[in-house]
Amino acid sequence: MIEVLLAVFVLAVGFLAAAKMQSQGVRNAQGAYVRSQAAFLSKDIADRMRANIAGVESGFYNQFDTAASLHAQSGCVTAANATECTPAQVAQNDLAEWTRYINPPDPATMLPLLTSGDTVNARGTVTFENNRHLITLIWSEISEGEELPQTMVTEFVP
Repeated sequence: MIEVLLAVFVLAVGFLAAAKMQSQGVRNAQGAYVRSQAAFLSKDIADRMRANIAGVESGFYNQFDTAASLHAQSGCVTAANATECTPAQVAQNDLAEWTRYINPPDPATMLPLLTSGDTVNARGTVTFENNRHLITLIWSEISEGEELPQTMVTEFVP
């Protein structure tokens, strides 16, 4: 009888360990997914800036923060038969689109690509210092039951 009780105890400990490994694996997969989204967002704004060098050189991307953005686009159209957008309008459109990915105006219709928590709100910034742009993304991740801010910084030199 004691042998059966001991065997059940060992199996229970094994199942608990397997359950903990499974939950940790799911958490790690979610963290990897969000980090890949952050890499996508960094590459997205860098590619947009690379396509609008005149706007970068004029400083239209400098000191931008998605937390302060109102998602406002310039209203110009880039269709084949329409008037071309100015570099300032292109930058405004680029930054509005980038903001929508991070902080959508209506989360019911479009989910944000980065996670926010109770104390950490997802946001992106573009700052200019020492002749380079720093693209910074901040989001929230839960680790060991605690909300931790995560940061990714990418350097863009035109």
